[in-house]
Amino acid sequence: MKEGGMGVRDHLRDLYRKFPNWFTLARIAGSPLLIPLLMTRQELFLGTSFRNIDIAFVLCIVLGLTDLLDGLCARIFNQKTVIGAALDPVADKIFIWTTILAVGIPDDHFTWTIFVFAVDVSLLILGVAGLLIYLTEGPSPGMVGANIGGKGKFISLCMFAGSLVLIAAGITSVKVFGVELVNPGPYIHVAAVFAIGSIIGHFYSAFFNRKV
Repeated sequence: MKEGGMGVRDHLRDLYRKFPNWFTLARIAGSPLLIPLLMTRQELFLGTSFRNIDIAFVLCIVLGLTDLLDGLCARIFNQKTVIGAALDPVADKIFIWTTILAVGIPDDHFTWTIFVFAVDVSLLILGVAGLLIYLTEGPSPGMVGANIGGKGKFISLCMFAGSLVLIAAGITSVKVFGVELVNPGPYIHVAAVFAIGSIIGHFYSAFFNRKV
């Protein structure tokens, strides 16, 4: 029996009735807009004095804020939902990888970037499959949620994507307390380490830490 007696329609109603989910949906819907902006980054935006890369940079900030707002509002206003929690990492992956692939992967970071991309795609497929099982059959013992490796990977990828966008915008150096922040190399390497940790964590939780 489904948890709390909720069916698929109940979860779908939560999707649009609980307003924090609107931020998640906005992140999913807004991410594809980055593709034309980043691929034609040096062209002027609709005849204005702003380049497409400038608009893309602002859009990245706005979409990034939606990631903060959905979870924050869900906790503050007691609007947490199963479908919202499931769609949040999906929206994160769509946003991050749309940005990275549209701006272009640097040749010297290509291998590790593709490795992390493959991990994220695999986890996305498994996550969607798990969500469908949950919505139709209820929770199962082998289902697992996000782990610290996944969260660390996401933060590292945000820094990596941010560095690529800043470099594309012509901003090659941003220092805070003497530390260079525009440095994509270390971020993707750290993301790869977290990706491996995330896989191990999910594997362990699914097969060795089941609740019967």
